Amino acid sequence: MFAFLDYIKEHDNALVPKNHKTKDGVSLGAWVLKIRRDFEDKNKNLSPQRIQMLNDVGFVWELSYEWSNLLLHFNKHGDALVPVDYKDNPSLGNWVDVQRREFKAGNRSKERIQLLNKVKFVWHPCEDQWLERYKELVQYFSEHGNALVPRGYKKNPELGNWVNEQRAKRIQRLNAVRFEWDVLEAQWFERYEELVQYINIHGNALVPQTY
Repeated sequence: MFAFLDYIKEHDNALVPKNHKTKDGVSLGAWVLKIRRDFEDKNKNLSPQRIQMLNDVGFVWELSYEWSNLLLHFNKHGDALVPVDYKDNPSLGNWVDVQRREFKAGNRSKERIQLLNKVKFVWHPCEDQWLERYKELVQYFSEHGNALVPRGYKKNPELGNWVNEQRAKRIQRLNAVRFEWDVLEAQWFERYEELVQYINIHGNALVPQTY
């Protein structure tokens, strides 16, 4: 029990992997599995007091195959940012995508949400990644005094690509509303169109100065 409490204190969750061993060689994962089996078997001697003690520290009684895989990913990478097209484990990528869609539809319980949050589950990957790149851009600005990150930025290639992508998206949005990039050129063509209209009406281009 003390090893279990130490794990919670260190990892801020009670999601112990099944093969986890402590620094002292204690098979904590096996101990957790035994507790779950004893809980499922009503004939086992697992008192209500002990169950309550485990509940008080956030013990997870049911851990599905997908949960186990997500936990392994978290322990390996330090996050639960599993891509939908995760090549190493396609079924896990699909399962994570289902969790996000169910969360968006309001079909996830508070308990399940809290459990996923404990392993840093990313509910909105695009927003989270955008904020992460933005923080890196702020750091770049503090170091260089500008935000002109080159596309081939060796120190952080992802940041360089992201900045270039933001520029492209902004240009597309401005072009969608016919944004004029060269004001003088735009004004010239506007006057030219007015001159053509004048010629069509008057038959000449002798526009009076006071017209």
